[in-house]
Formats: sequence, structure tokens, C-alpha cells
Amino acid sequence: MLALLRRKSNFFFRLILSYILLLVLAVVLVGYGSYLQFTQHFNEQVQQVNERILSQWSSTIDMTVVQKAESIYLGLVTDSYQNADLLDLFNGPASGQYVKIKNVQGLLSTAVAAAPDIVESIDMYVIDSGLRISSLRGVTFGDDPASASMGQPYWIKAATATAPTSLWLLTDAETRLAEQHSAKRLTLVRPYPLTGDRSKQRGFVAIHIRAQLIDQLIANKSSSDRSITVLVDAYGNVLASSVSSLPSKAWSELVGQIAQAPQTNLHQVVDIGDEATIAGYTTLPSYGWRLISFTPVEEFYSKGARIRNNVLFTSIAVIVVGLLLAHLFASRFYHPVRTIVNSARTWLGQGHSALQQKEGASANEFLMINEMIGGLSVQVNELQHTLSSNMPIMKHNFVYGLLLQGYNSNEEVQARLKLLRASFPFNRYVAIQIQLSPQQMADMDTETREFVKFYVMEKVEEQLAEHPMRVFAADLSNDRIGIVVNLEVAEMNHLAERCRDVVSVIYANFMVEATILIGGTVESPLALPDSYKQTEKLSSYLYYLPRVQAVYEVELLRREESKEEMPEELVDSFARSLRGRQPEATEEAMLLIIEQMGKGNYSLQHCEQRWSEMMNAFYSYLKEMNLRSKDIVSAYVQEELKEVKHIVEFQQLLFRMVVKTWVLMESKTNDRTYEIVDRVKSYIHEQYHMPLSLDYLADLVQTSPRYLSKIFKDETGMNFVDYLNAIRMERAKELLLSTELTVEDIASKTGFNSSAYFIRKFRESQGTTPKMFRQLQQ
Repeated sequence: MLALLRRKSNFFFRLILSYILLLVLAVVLVGYGSYLQFTQHFNEQVQQVNERILSQWSSTIDMTVVQKAESIYLGLVTDSYQNADLLDLFNGPASGQYVKIKNVQGLLSTAVAAAPDIVESIDMYVIDSGLRISSLRGVTFGDDPASASMGQPYWIKAATATAPTSLWLLTDAETRLAEQHSAKRLTLVRPYPLTGDRSKQRGFVAIHIRAQLIDQLIANKSSSDRSITVLVDAYGNVLASSVSSLPSKAWSELVGQIAQAPQTNLHQVVDIGDEATIAGYTTLPSYGWRLISFTPVEEFYSKGARIRNNVLFTSIAVIVVGLLLAHLFASRFYHPVRTIVNSARTWLGQGHSALQQKEGASANEFLMINEMIGGLSVQVNELQHTLSSNMPIMKHNFVYGLLLQGYNSNEEVQARLKLLRASFPFNRYVAIQIQLSPQQMADMDTETREFVKFYVMEKVEEQLAEHPMRVFAADLSNDRIGIVVNLEVAEMNHLAERCRDVVSVIYANFMVEATILIGGTVESPLALPDSYKQTEKLSSYLYYLPRVQAVYEVELLRREESKEEMPEELVDSFARSLRGRQPEATEEAMLLIIEQMGKGNYSLQHCEQRWSEMMNAFYSYLKEMNLRSKDIVSAYVQEELKEVKHIVEFQQLLFRMVVKTWVLMESKTNDRTYEIVDRVKSYIHEQYHMPLSLDYLADLVQTSPRYLSKIFKDETGMNFVDYLNAIRMERAKELLLSTELTVEDIASKTGFNSSAYFIRKFRESQGTTPKMFRQLQQ
């Protein structure tokens, strides 16, 4: 037969031989191991069995009796709507409270009905009034003659004498009728309120457990052998037993000794009479009860002998049947192996024919499979190396896709995570964008810039991953880093604080300024593009909030919905300081506006409006001074304006332009022509409401009307009349918007001869009548 197997296939021969050897070896080891188990380590096995039994019984008693009784007690004394009457009887007088007493008795009966197999009855006892309400016996008072004749139950006497926080007693069960037989019961007594101070205890709640329940539990566990199990309290009193009584006095003495033993659990062989017995016990932690088990050693030994004989006969049968099955299984298992062999032969190709001739047909299958596996292992290692090398690129593409492109399904996201050997264990997601200073990043060489971004991404993942969240960071552009955060609890303030720590670390290590923008929380990775769009919207605030390290979506929402406005006095103060040529006051006014933008709760639109008003005040001043913008804003300044990144840089540049304006005006002040025109302009601004003429003003500055008209137009770009009307028209618009004066009164106050002439000039300059202008602006 062996020759036949070799001719069929070397692999098949070795396979069936392996099955046979494994079968024989397994049977021998199992048989011999069983023999050793029941001879050399018998006592250890018995101890382990007893430990498991005691542990199971202890758990059963604790769950079925102790925890159930504790749960019922807590359910009764917990402050709730259902327990209000019971707590009122404890805390107040009981006299005349018949409705509450009836409700409490119903409450106790309901609690008993919830566990009728375990709980026999429930009583409550009020110390001050002597009121006792029982789900079984009804209601009695301390001054009730019938109650006095029967005497107080044992549990009340024990509780009032010891003032316990928790007390278990073995008591006689009460019956509804005197002639009924009373059984034993376990009673849990706990005070209300739960305190050991006797002066503060109002009364007690007693939960009576059927003692025979524990007897039945222990008896059921012990019915298959001659073992005896007893449950005793800390004083050696038997609370339950699997037998009606202990066999002898020696047993009772041994139980008493075990109850007083210092060890919490123990197993040992003891001689009780003429029989060797395994005595083991375990201590219930709550009340110091001990569950004790006595198991005859001889009983286990006889079972071990039967098992050993069964193992012997079974082993012989298994070997016989195994020989037949080995041939059957080897034949079936060889079929897929033959497919692998054929694949290996094809994969190796004709180049291995010399190997086959050298080794012979009996060994070539193993060599071919080994050769193929070796080649595939090399390819797999190369693939793993390639995968590891491309991990940063894969993570970049994953984060880029989550934030900017989005995925079509959660399955696609999970597939990408699997490639990255990562997961999203939580159900909340946040998109974060880190903006590094573009100017500082542009000043770095490529190697340094890439190192800084790599360090920032690594630090972000390290700093944020210390908390219950998953973090993925990727480079999005030269100065932006995108972050995906998967977190358990959306604590945005805490997240923002951690992000500020990251900004501090970046600046401390590279002196690079950074701002972190935190989008809103979403509940699906597919919605992360929406969260990232919120960070883009947040970036529009950075122009006006240059010193803010972290901005998150909640702050944006608060600002966007705000209707608050900065005081107009800020812009007016800038205009006054500008006209008064006060450098410190002008710069202070500009900085105050910027400070209000950063600290105040103003919307982006309002910030832009106030800054635009300040710029308009500057350009109006240039116009008043007959200066052209190109005189102040040179080509170099225009290039600087293009490089401005935030409002502080703009303020610094604007202040330089203001100073340049003053310097230019100072140079013009030395010019006589400019001085004359300036005096005329100042006089017009002050006396525009008076009848003014070119001749009058020429006399005022001691020159001829013709010369004044020429230099005035050269300096202002306007003739005298047009300039005067423009000033009057500006004042008229202010009066239209800030007062309730009529058109006629406004015409008179602004120096126009008649209201008709005023209306005509107003229509020419504004394209509408004064009345319509007032209505449109209001």
C-alpha cells in the first residue's frame, strides 16, 4: 500500500502519514495525560472544581437574594413621586394619615408582587409613632392593644437595639392566621435615612426573603453527588443548607471553626469521622457570609477511574476509525494541493525542468511549491515596502478628498481607512485649517518649508491625539494644512484651546505665525467638505483679526448674526485728528478702531463698512487740501498695498500716507499762492451761509478778483462759485438727514438766495430733489 501511495504522489503519501502520526500521538497524549490528571494532580483538580462551584453559588446567591433585596430597598426610599407617601410617614406624624398609610401598604404589596418567588413580605416601621405597615399583616400602631399583646417582631427589637446601617437576620416567618405553620426566612433590615447615627434614624424597612429559596438553590446544585453545602453568617449561624441537618456534632463544630477562620477563602482535605473530605469555603464580601462545601474525596476518585477506563477504550476505537478517516481526508485535501502544484509548475515555467530531473518525481512537488512561495514572498515584501513608502501620499490624498472633493459613500471612506490601517471610532467630525504666515513661508527655501509643514502636521496629530479623538493632517498648499478630526464629544472650546497650544509650539520652534480655523461639527465624514467651507469663510475674518490664534465656527455664527455697531465717534475722532495734524491722536484713533474690530462682536460687513468710512475720511481730506491721490500713493506704495496681509499692516501703511500728506501740505504752506487759496477755502468753510462774492474775498486776502479766480481754480480744480456751492450742498445734505428743517429753512441756512435756486442746484448735483433725497436716505 505504501508503494502505491508513493506512486500516486509524494505529497499525498506524506499527508496521510502525517494524519496517522498526529492521530496516534494525540490519542496517546490524551490518554496518558488523562491518567496523570486523575492520579498525580487529583487533589488540585478537586480544589479547582470546588472553587468554581462555590464561585457560581456565591454569584447566584448574591444576584438572586442580596442584590435583589438591596434594589427593592433603594427603590422604596429613593425620593420620587411614587415614594412620596412612604417618605412623608417617616418624616412626619402618622396620626390621621389613613390615605397615605393605605397607599404605602399598596406600594409595599406591589414591591412584593414584583418578586413573589424571592420576597415573602416587606414591612416598614416608624420609630416615633410605633407605626408598622406590612404587606402581609396590614397596619399596627405602637399603642394598639392587639399589637402590644402580640409583641414586637424580632427584627424590630434587633434593629432598635443596634441601630445598624444594614442587618441580616434569620427570623420566623409571619402568617396571616395564627394556626398556620411558620417557616424560616431571611430578613434584611435597613434604616431610613441610611445612617449609623441612632438619633437621625426615623425608622426601618424590613425585606423578608424566603429562606427555603437559598436551600433549594444549594440543594439543586448538590443533588447529583453526596456533597454538602451550607451558608453561615459571620457568627456561625446556619442561614441555609443543602441538607435538613448536619450529619453529626463534629460537622457543626467544623462549620463553627470555618465561620471564625481569618482567611476569606480556603480549600483543604479534612477527616470527618472515617472519611476524607475536601472542605472549601468562600466569603461573600457584602456581609461576611461564608458558603462552605464538603465533598467526599472517594466519590471523585471513583468517577476518575470510570473516566480513565472510558478514555482507554475510546482511544483504541479512535485509532481504528482514524486510520480510515485519515485516508479519506487525505484524498480530499490533496485535491486543492494538486491545483497549487499545477499552478506552481506553470508559474515556474520550463526553467525548472533541470530541478525536476535532479530531485526526481517524488520530491519535486515540495520544491516547486517552496520556490513559488519564495517568489511570491519577495513580491509581497516589495508591495508592502511600496505601500509603506507611499503612506504619506495616501494620507494626503485621503485628507484632501475628505475636505475638498468629498467621497460618495461611507464604504469608500472605510476602504481608504483600511489602506491607512486606521479607523474612525467616533461619530462626530470637524474640519480644521492651519494657515501659516504666507510671507514667512515664502522667505524659506523649499527644504526648510517642507520640514516646517511636516513638523506641524506631526505635532498636530501628536497634540490632539492625546484626547479621545483621531487626527489626520495633510499639506494642502504652501502655507495651508488641512486636518480631519474624529472626536467623541464636540467640546469646541477645549479643541480650540489645544489648537492654540499648537500655534504656540509652532512659533516657539520656527518663529512662524499661524492661525487655526475650526469648522462646525458634522456627523458623517461625507459632510466634511461643508465643515471645511466654514473654515474658508472664517479666513475672511483674519484680515480684521490678525492677532487671533484660533477661530471656530461658533464665534463666526455669533458675529454674523450680530447687529452691534461700532460708535461713529471713532471715525469722527480720526477725521478731527487728521485735520488737526495730530500724529499721536490720529494713530491712536486708527488703532482703537482695529482693537474694536478684534474684541467687539461685530459682523464682517460692519467692520468693512467702518474701515471704508475711515478711508473715505482720508480721501475727503486729500480733496479738501487739493491734493491728488497719486501725489500720496506712489507706485512703490501701490506695490506695498498689494502685499498687505491684514488690517494692522494696512494701518501702518495708511499712517505713513497720512504723515506724507502732512509733509506735502507743509511744503505747500510755504507757497504764497497756496496760502491765499487756503485762507479763502477756510473762510468759505466757516462763512458759507453768508452772501459771499469773489470781489469780497479778493479784498479779504488783498489781491485782485481775477488773480484770485485763477489761482483758486489752479489749486482746487474748481471755480469759486462751484466750490462754494459744493460746500453749501454738503452742509445742506447734512441738515436734510440730521434735522427736520424745511427745504426753505435749509436753503436759507446754507446761503442760497431762494429755495427754487437751491432745489435746482441740488437736483443738478444729486440727481434728485432735497425732499426725495431725505426720504431715500431715511
